[in-house]
Amino acid sequence: MILSTMSNLGNTTTATTAALTPTEDIPTANRVIEGIVLSLVICVSVIGNLSLWIVVLRSRALRTLTSMFILGLSTADLLVATVNMPLTVYTIVMGEWNLGYNACVLAGFVNMLTLVTSVMSLCNISLNRYVMVCHPSKFKDIYTVWSPCLHFCQYRHLLVGQSMCIRQLIRSASLIG
Repeated sequence: MILSTMSNLGNTTTATTAALTPTEDIPTANRVIEGIVLSLVICVSVIGNLSLWIVVLRSRALRTLTSMFILGLSTADLLVATVNMPLTVYTIVMGEWNLGYNACVLAGFVNMLTLVTSVMSLCNISLNRYVMVCHPSKFKDIYTVWSPCLHFCQYRHLLVGQSMCIRQLIRSASLIG
């Protein structure tokens, strides 16, 4: 199968062509094995992340701001495991995308949303640890119980993780140098 796109930029027309591997070239056994392996990854991911939630919510000592950042990352991983990966398994086993154009666009959007959420969660955790290790005296001024809530209210039109990361980076800028 060949995909072609044409774009007209001013006086120049460019064409992009991408050749996709036909499903006949990939043996059914390989697709089934890939589907089984990814299904196992899904199961381990869901069980592990749900276990993390259960442990943190049951233990009062683990209900810290840092744990909340880790739970945010865990939530992003759960979304990947329950939304993105099953679509990937289905597409691999079927050998093609047959859910339609709108579902493809939605799946791409959700993939990017969960990716950005994961990256921003990692950014938040990194900044949190940096301030805690390098500037412990200022940690309580920067990270309060209410700061994530205030950031959400202030930047609710952005991704929560992104706004918190940017806000914490701005707050930490004076500490860096």
